[in-house]
Amino acid sequence: MFCCETAMFIMGLPAWRVPPQVQTLATVPHASGVRARTFRCVDPDVPPAARTVGHLHLPTPETVRAGDFRVVAAAHAAARVLGRTTLEIALPLADALLRSGTFGISDGTLLAAIEAMPEGTSRRQGKGVLKLADGRSESPGESASRAVMLRLGVEPPELQVELVVPSGRLVRPDYWWRKAGVAGEFDGRGKYLDPDLVGQGNTWDVLRKEKQRQVELLQVANAVVRWTSEDLQRPEVLRERLVRAGVDVDPLRRSRLR
Repeated sequence: MFCCETAMFIMGLPAWRVPPQVQTLATVPHASGVRARTFRCVDPDVPPAARTVGHLHLPTPETVRAGDFRVVAAAHAAARVLGRTTLEIALPLADALLRSGTFGISDGTLLAAIEAMPEGTSRRQGKGVLKLADGRSESPGESASRAVMLRLGVEPPELQVELVVPSGRLVRPDYWWRKAGVAGEFDGRGKYLDPDLVGQGNTWDVLRKEKQRQVELLQVANAVVRWTSEDLQRPEVLRERLVRAGVDVDPLRRSRLR
């Protein structure tokens, strides 16, 4: 059966990345299903699967069907992701669960699954991530951006605040630093390429509307800082842009989570 990040990915939860390994749960180590005669990569672009990532002695969890696949129950899979992955991977999942209410996982159910994990470090990490979760983040990229900000010690921004521009329209930036009067925007590819977001228009229409939105934001903000997923791989770039715009960044505020 599939578990951890792989299970959540199969179940359709928004993710910041495709899991780097296919994660399975077996009753005994040699039954992992990746022996040479049972597992073969047929796509040359797919890296070889890790034969063994680690062994855990856990009670057999509840399992469910997700399409053609058998996976561990969502609460169990989510708890493992929150407790055993980095903040950049865990926070997008935690935010998505709060935002969508998918699979009926309540805060109490997820907290119980985290408390049931045998490793103390995983329990502490999972509960720490859950405290930081915010369903107002609208995409994995926005959540991963917050994770990077937490690592940098950036002053926590307000999320999805509605600002009234001179025309009377409401403009809602992804992030708002009220004291500095700075708006922040994560520019994900989906904003310009995802049919569900583009709607009946095309990429040019989206670019034109985004340019107009930028003009309107600058009518009420001192600065607008933008970044992409590539920028998140270089946190110092994001830090420099925010500091230059006037956002407070204090190393003493850095998150201690993994």
